[in-house]
Amino acid sequence: GTADRRKWDVAEGVAVATGHLASRRGNRIGVATFGGAESLVLPPRQGRVGLLAVLLAVRREPETERVGATSVGSALTQIAKIARQRSLVVVVSDFRGPPDWRSSLLEVASRHAVVAVEIRDPREQELPDVGHIWLVDPETGRKLHVDTGRRRLRERFAETAAEERADLARELASLGVPHLVLSTGGDWLRQFAAFVGRDDEMARMTRVYETAVATPATKLIVLLGSPGLGKSRMIDEDFNRTWGRLDQPATTLETRRAQAVKPFVERADFLLDLH
Repeated sequence: GTADRRKWDVAEGVAVATGHLASRRGNRIGVATFGGAESLVLPPRQGRVGLLAVLLAVRREPETERVGATSVGSALTQIAKIARQRSLVVVVSDFRGPPDWRSSLLEVASRHAVVAVEIRDPREQELPDVGHIWLVDPETGRKLHVDTGRRRLRERFAETAAEERADLARELASLGVPHLVLSTGGDWLRQFAAFVGRDDEMARMTRVYETAVATPATKLIVLLGSPGLGKSRMIDEDFNRTWGRLDQPATTLETRRAQAVKPFVERADFLLDLH
């Protein structure tokens, strides 16, 4: 990290905070780490034992040398194996490795509630004007010499970085996965607390909503709740998650019918966005 702290420090804090919240309510906690020389997978355990496992896992210091390619997709595959009951899966990553996680995330999201927590370093979004420097990719060891004094280079770097992060946000939204961005600069804990602070009320509303959706006789669902709770977001996520599943092989007549009209709906949505 180049700001107030390292990305690893923020990721560790998120994992520990999530573990504390889960253990207070008697939930089981499991953890899968990735991105270092060795990955670690610990099955869910209840209470303090599960929390201690999280603490020990995330407090292993990351290597400072080349660590090789990271794979969010592989970690999600492991999560799918150990999380056999419906769970909350919190994916904490900078999402800068190979984009191999879409199908794995879609599979996990079809059975569990998933939250993506993206950790950013401000220096990854823009280049400072400090003259000639060497950039090193810790995953591959590749080195690149650049002249940061070139204004057009700095502009292109910022534009590309912004586009990449926007693509990530759109991809997660299309899968119906809530997306929280935390920075190594500033008060990340306040942002995280605001994001999860009303999860009890949200969880109750989600359970009622999912029960209504699963009931064949349901014709209309009306969501009521305090402002800012996340009603619109929940509807959008459910729609996006269902829409994303239409890319999978159809197993019912309703799915086949939906797949048939999907291209027309997408075209109409595109045309509406133009006006």
